[in-house]
Amino acid sequence: MMLKTEPLEIEMLLGFFIFSAVAAYILLFLRRTKAASQKPTPTLRQSPIPWEEQLLQELNFLEGSFHQEQPKEAMARFSALVDAYVQKKYHLEASFLTTTETVQKLNSSTHREEIQNITLLLQESDQVKFAKQEKAEEAWQLLFTTFRKILGFPSRKTKDNLLTGAAHD
Repeated sequence: MMLKTEPLEIEMLLGFFIFSAVAAYILLFLRRTKAASQKPTPTLRQSPIPWEEQLLQELNFLEGSFHQEQPKEAMARFSALVDAYVQKKYHLEASFLTTTETVQKLNSSTHREEIQNITLLLQESDQVKFAKQEKAEEAWQLLFTTFRKILGFPSRKTKDNLLTGAAHD
């Protein structure tokens, strides 16, 4: 004995199935875009090490490992370091601002050369993260060197000579 279903019931089941599939797709898409839009933020620990040196350590680690990452992810980490610097020094939540908004808020500062360098770093990182522009090795090194100077460490310092203060070029 076969169950006879009404055409209206079939249409309702089909509609429910389609609605469920569309809702599941939308939820998965939103979860994926939310995860992709979250910036990696360096955690500045409560430590006897000054925050500038903590950022330098993170920068040195990134510089040593950026070849193994996708350019966009490496630049997102670099940008997060710059944002952490801006937050600590200028008390701006730069990770929640666009580059333009950050620069506008920083322009009231008296540190003109530093602000120009921060602007350059943020604009360069935007080109990689959003325009997917590739950077040559020399361009990456210039970014690392510029940020190191902003931090007050004009030379490359390794983990070992951070304690002694010896520079390594």
